Amino acid sequence: MDAVAPKTYVPALRHPDTRKHASINDLPVELFQLIVYFDASDDWSSWVSKRWALLIESCPYLWATVRFDRDLQNMRRWFKKSKNAPLSIHADICDTKDHPLYGECVSLVTEKVHRWRTASFDECFPDFMKRINNAHHTLQLENLSIHRSEILADCKLFNPPSFRLRDLRLSEVTIPADFAGLVGLEVLHLRGVTEVQDIGGSIPITTARVRQALKDCPNLAGLCLRGPFTVSKEAVKEGVSVGPVVLKKLQTIRMQAEPGQSGPLLSLIDAENHSSLKLNLKGRREKPQDWAWPAYVRGLRQAESLRICIRGTYGNTIKIESTGGPGTLDILYRDETPIPNAVQESAYSAIEAILTAAEKDSPLTATIQLLFDEPSVPRKDCDGRGYPAWLRLLKFLQEPIVDPSSGEKRWRLPRLRSVAVMTRPDTKWLYGYLKRFVHTREIAYNCQAADNVTEILQLYWVKPPSNIFSEVMGYEEEMPAIAM
Repeated sequence: MDAVAPKTYVPALRHPDTRKHASINDLPVELFQLIVYFDASDDWSSWVSKRWALLIESCPYLWATVRFDRDLQNMRRWFKKSKNAPLSIHADICDTKDHPLYGECVSLVTEKVHRWRTASFDECFPDFMKRINNAHHTLQLENLSIHRSEILADCKLFNPPSFRLRDLRLSEVTIPADFAGLVGLEVLHLRGVTEVQDIGGSIPITTARVRQALKDCPNLAGLCLRGPFTVSKEAVKEGVSVGPVVLKKLQTIRMQAEPGQSGPLLSLIDAENHSSLKLNLKGRREKPQDWAWPAYVRGLRQAESLRICIRGTYGNTIKIESTGGPGTLDILYRDETPIPNAVQESAYSAIEAILTAAEKDSPLTATIQLLFDEPSVPRKDCDGRGYPAWLRLLKFLQEPIVDPSSGEKRWRLPRLRSVAVMTRPDTKWLYGYLKRFVHTREIAYNCQAADNVTEILQLYWVKPPSNIFSEVMGYEEEMPAIAM
């Protein structure tokens, strides 16, 4: 413990008047190598000191990230200095097809295919595959990204025994009908993928194909699904509906779905152990309360704080996001039904279903804020189902439920502490609703203390938020005619 670290690793601190500017020569060798490695787009050896230039020249892995361009001599130089280090090939900005050396550059890169570990391609992918299919090397490629291209049926990269992929990311890519590449993966990204049909033509990848891919990747840790998709009529075997695929190792989920696809996509996965969730869902004349929310609410239970937001004049958009805790959660749902009442019904039912699933066994422990963005004024002649989504949520949260463990009544969201409103300066019409809500939740139950909202924020676009809690609670005018 008494040993002093070398000066190159821990530069001495001097008085500000005598302290010298830090020099690159003070960097530890390992740290300098990492800087060069993560900025492999530049040839550092051409402008650093001789000492560092010699160090760069002697480290093959610092030359192992090769960006495809028309400079044939430069690529030969990088390949030579990389020696036998595993290669990372980047041909994802391939705008050199008309260059006379394009073919030679492609041949040079594919000659080293047996050393590829990571590769990314755009439209030029088929040009590389034509040469790779004629190669006789055993492939070691583990990470592959393809963008705006097509995968042919006989592509060697995806056929055993060459197939060793663990991370596959396809964006705007067409895959063959018998594509064998969605197997044994640990990371899978499908964005705008289409598949060729046996009868000809292509369609957005089907949910049945996605389900099969999930089954064939039991060790999947990261998943990104972005539409459009073709919703399949799932087969029913022996009278039992096809259930979700259990993925115990899945940690990160990213999903973006179009109307009519959100429910089927959510039903594909059972990943209770996920730690990072981002859903961007759209609906139209659907029933989000029937979707498979229980498999996606783990983040709500573990978060330190949550914000629940209803947006839009008609309350057609909801957003739930978490902060703090061991994981992250971000759920965005937008209903595109062109009927105001139907939109509000759909948005509210989504929030109710999510919160009910999250508190099925025990109350949420996160500190919670409600945010109403431009809430609409309730019509006096509407019934309960015609109330705006924001008001229906307040009604839902001021109705006690029976705790399943104790059998006694309690409030939902016991740590709801803040309500924020984004609206025009005149918010007096809201005060009555908010005051009644706060007073109602001040009732204590045997298994739960009084649930006190302590903050009501008025949010402005151009001014800092102001706390109007005292104004709301001092509101003396007639309470709203609509019973809450």
